[in-house]
Amino acid sequence: MSTDESMRDELAARLHEAFESGDPIGRLTASHDLTIEDAYDIQSRFINHRIDDRDSVVGHKVGLTSDSIQDQLGVDEPDFGRLLDSMFVDGQTSGQRTLGVHNSPGDPRRRGVGQHRRSLIRSTTATGFQPTPFHEPDPDDEWLLRFEDNNETRSSLQEGVTKSIIALPAYVPLYHTMPEIPSIHHVTAFCDDPQENYNFFTNVLGMRFVKRTVRFDVPEKIYHLYYGDEEGTPGTIVTYFPMTNMPMEDGMVGKGMMRSVGLTIPDGSVEYWKDRFEDHGVDYTVDERFDETALEFTDPDGLPFELVTGKSEIEPYTAGNDVPEEHAIRGMFNTTVHSNDPAGTMDVLETMGWDRVGEATHPQQGDRIRYEAPGDAPCATIVDVLIRPNAPQGVMGVGTYLHVAYRVKDGWQQDEISDILRENGYITTSTKDRDYFHSRYITEPGGTVFEYATDGPGFEIDQSPDEYGEELKVPNWLEVDVERIEEMLPPLETN
Repeated sequence: MSTDESMRDELAARLHEAFESGDPIGRLTASHDLTIEDAYDIQSRFINHRIDDRDSVVGHKVGLTSDSIQDQLGVDEPDFGRLLDSMFVDGQTSGQRTLGVHNSPGDPRRRGVGQHRRSLIRSTTATGFQPTPFHEPDPDDEWLLRFEDNNETRSSLQEGVTKSIIALPAYVPLYHTMPEIPSIHHVTAFCDDPQENYNFFTNVLGMRFVKRTVRFDVPEKIYHLYYGDEEGTPGTIVTYFPMTNMPMEDGMVGKGMMRSVGLTIPDGSVEYWKDRFEDHGVDYTVDERFDETALEFTDPDGLPFELVTGKSEIEPYTAGNDVPEEHAIRGMFNTTVHSNDPAGTMDVLETMGWDRVGEATHPQQGDRIRYEAPGDAPCATIVDVLIRPNAPQGVMGVGTYLHVAYRVKDGWQQDEISDILRENGYITTSTKDRDYFHSRYITEPGGTVFEYATDGPGFEIDQSPDEYGEELKVPNWLEVDVERIEEMLPPLETN
């Protein structure tokens, strides 16, 4: 190598800084005499910076096809590249691996349209091949794991990719990262009577009434009620559509939908909540799993919830209720998804960059596979996939969940997530304006609707936090008469 280690470290750090900021820098070879070995080493160091940041890095081929470069690197494969095990092995990093790709007609690593990344990896493992490196993609097909073998592709690789790697442009799509999805954003469900729902969440559970708005497609008939912490922090929000003015049949929680939501309580608070539930006539059961205690109960319409002992950085909300601060709810802990297709549900979570971290078995109640979000969100970082193949199918209606929403930073990252999901075979909707956030949706293979909701604009766009929930709020763009709508909606008295 022509540069010393400290210089390669410095150049890798500059490359990482440019990647994080999105501001390109000039070609590194313009100011430094870099060999191809330097280029590989700098890119490897750059990737390690991203792994240190807990990025979920998925590799395209760092491809080298010319004979002279193969000779320089001491390899004789027609398509040579270097990836990291951590790009393909869930939750495991075992360093760099040099990979050679065989271009035989029967190579199982040829990826057809609609073939998922996980299927490709399984097929290569089953036949004894290592996961393949891939050619440098066009901007339009970035992330697709294609393997092409024709003269035109070889020529473009030889003349294009080789030069770009040696020149080391600072910001090129050699690697594509799923933007971080750090936690659950909110959950939404159906209820019947808004007053009964409000009384339960504020007076029994002690949650804050954050927002009273409407369902935007039928604003004169259906409220949209939001509960959470004092600030309405993403990860604390439970929302409801009360269906009083549009009668809806009672649903049945079952396979193919969300099973329950866990709300975080401190260790040592279980006995307090048992006593409180008994005082308020709330039936409950107790379960132990993953070294946690879960107090299982339902809302007034039979929708399952749990109080789960766990850690949270959310400050408890105690104004306007009689729940002591040391026992108060601190945001969501988890959601449980009862999947029709557990492998499909898990594939979506893994595509999202969530890590499989545990399993809990039960002789009667089904098994749980636990996933945890990347990053350090203050709460709501767990999804459990419930596996009960013989359980009855769920039926949407009052007393069931509509969807679970996951946090995304902004609209740009939301578009990136949508592109990656689509390229892995999942159909996403266009962006929907929910006023306080913007959303895209998929129906994951197991049947649950997953939403991807932006952190902003937030609940302060139409009320200050000390006024949350005091009056009906409707976005200006809806162009409706708020007073007339209030007269048509069911009565709702708040504290």
